[in-house]
Amino acid sequence: MRSDPNFSITTPSPTRYQNPIADNSRRNARSSMRLKNDSGKCLASLNNDGGDGTKLVQQSCRHELGQYWRMKDGDRICNGWNKCITAPVNTVANIRLVQSEKKNGQQGAGQKWQLNRGRLENDWKKCLTVSQDSVADGVEVWAMSCIPGVLGQQWMFVS
Repeated sequence: MRSDPNFSITTPSPTRYQNPIADNSRRNARSSMRLKNDSGKCLASLNNDGGDGTKLVQQSCRHELGQYWRMKDGDRICNGWNKCITAPVNTVANIRLVQSEKKNGQQGAGQKWQLNRGRLENDWKKCLTVSQDSVADGVEVWAMSCIPGVLGQQWMFVS
């Protein structure tokens, strides 16, 4: 059997952990996606205004401006107004939108996020969490301790 020199199969190294958010950061920087949780709801900015200090809630997934997010610099999740998902303090706290900016080359604390076993975990080791065991629209999103198997902490990017 003759091999085709124009055809090759490449597979990722099985030892390398692939972070879907970071691995898709170039694509996400160009196109925004929605964040859907384990109850089938999407992360949204309250009232779709996207301003500083805006609370984040879960809503039914719709094609609305306040539900679209993109990766910025590989570890911040921001909206079209350049406001990023932020946990304002290193405790249980409401998630807010804050202007995306770097000071002295550093990002604001509470703005770095990574996908860790389906949970969005920030640099303070708090997870993006729906505040109640509820599937209702308008339920606030919080930064809370990451607990395996807890409903309301599983997230994925969807188009």
